[in-house]
Amino acid sequence: MTRNQGFASAGIVAAAAAVVIGFWNLGTPQFQRQVGFDQERVQNLSFLRTQIEAYYSAHQQLPPSLVALPPNGAEMVDPATGKIFGYQPSAGPAYQLCADFTTDTTAAQPRFPLPFSRHQAGHVCFPLSAAQ
Repeated sequence: MTRNQGFASAGIVAAAAAVVIGFWNLGTPQFQRQVGFDQERVQNLSFLRTQIEAYYSAHQQLPPSLVALPPNGAEMVDPATGKIFGYQPSAGPAYQLCADFTTDTTAAQPRFPLPFSRHQAGHVCFPLSAAQ
C-alpha cells in the first residue's frame, strides 16, 4: 500500500465514522422527518387551541366541531396524514384535542415548551379548557 492509498483509506474511514456518529446523535433521516411532523402537529394544536378559545369567548360555547372554526387551512389537519385532528367538546368550557404522534417526547426538556410539546407516541388526547 502506498502512502497516498493509506491517506485515502484513512479519509474514507473518517468519513464513514462521521456518518455513523451523525446517525447516532441525530437519528436517521426518516426519524428526523417524524420529529418534524410531530413538531408541526404541536404547532397546529396550539393554533387550534387559540381558535377554540376565541370562538368560546365570542359565542359563550365551544364550537360543535373544528369545521365550525374560521377557515384556517392546514392547521386543523395532521401534516402527515391529512386527517382532521380529534376534537371532543365536553360540558361547559372543557374539551379535548387529540393527535397521533410518532415520537415520544415525555423525557425531553424543550427550551420553549408549548402546551402540547410533551407527549407519548401514538394517539394522545389533551384535556383543555376554553375558560380564560
